[in-house]
Amino acid sequence: MACLATLVKTIKPFCKNPNASDEDIFNDFISPLVNAGNIKNKNKEPLWLNKGRVSELLNQKKDVPKALRDALTQIDIDKKIELQFIDYIDDFLEETKIPALQDALFNLSHKTDCNRDIIYKDRDMLAKLLTQELRAAISENNKNDESPSIIWKRGKNRITVIEGDLFKFGFDNRGKDKNIVVIPVNTSFETHVTRKFEGEPKPIVSATSIHGQWLTRAEQSGLKDLDKRIQQSLDLDGITPSSTSKSDNTKPHCYPIGTIAVIEAKNCIYYLTAISQFNQNNNAQSSVEDIGNSVKELIKYHNTHGQGYSLYLPLLGTGLSRAGLSYQESYDIIKETLLSNIQLIQGFIFIVFPHDELAEIIL
Repeated sequence: MACLATLVKTIKPFCKNPNASDEDIFNDFISPLVNAGNIKNKNKEPLWLNKGRVSELLNQKKDVPKALRDALTQIDIDKKIELQFIDYIDDFLEETKIPALQDALFNLSHKTDCNRDIIYKDRDMLAKLLTQELRAAISENNKNDESPSIIWKRGKNRITVIEGDLFKFGFDNRGKDKNIVVIPVNTSFETHVTRKFEGEPKPIVSATSIHGQWLTRAEQSGLKDLDKRIQQSLDLDGITPSSTSKSDNTKPHCYPIGTIAVIEAKNCIYYLTAISQFNQNNNAQSSVEDIGNSVKELIKYHNTHGQGYSLYLPLLGTGLSRAGLSYQESYDIIKETLLSNIQLIQGFIFIVFPHDELAEIIL
């Protein structure tokens, strides 16, 4: 059965305004129960969960409020909720999307006694289905028992989803063991961050990309001779260029997608991983296939060279690489690639989301 967080995320794309805040979408969806059960807050007003509480619920860091569960024990509460859901359907759901919503709800694990073929033609039946799904979801444990979220484990090997600052696990690592942090770069392993004051018509590395942020932090932390160290790493692994650059102001040699250059610092090992190639205007080009291949090369390399250290992998292809992936799409590609190659996984692999982005993700 789906928990409340999963149910709300399932409903969201079918709302008239799917871009509304999580706070609004969540509270609108539970409003049939709040109104039917006459659930009030401390000020005797209808219950409304604030942004922070909604975020905790969607991230499965908190369980369902007791007041919602208690309301389900009221006599004839389901009939009252169904009546409220009829108004919710008219006010908040997109009419043309209701057939697809029907399919999405039936794909959840909860079984209903509704006729699948007529739900979207009958508001009463859809309201009944939504009521059953809401009741089932509220009855489930919404809090993740394993925090952070472990999506696969076998013995001492596991894949875990976390959120936070990627560099916390690198430059700011204070643990006794080193971490391995993946830095997505271009195939020529550029090391120059172009600043606005330079007036360069074809900027090389953007300061806002993970690549650019890492170069800036590396300079601040005293990591020197990066070009030399990158070349030494590539030479040590016997990697030779596969093509020449299309740009006239970057390094001349390019390496295959998935190539890894290792830079070791005092408290961290960085895997600079080529996921994109610059065109003649220094726009990074990448594809879904490039992302998947890069992830596979990463876990192969970590398997043989990781020394038991944990690997921290950011979402790939969501920024300036022109792959154009959403966070969900990037996560799905990474997860699918990892699970398709579990024989290569040694130790801990962490998929790192930016702060406050997990609420939108179906794990």
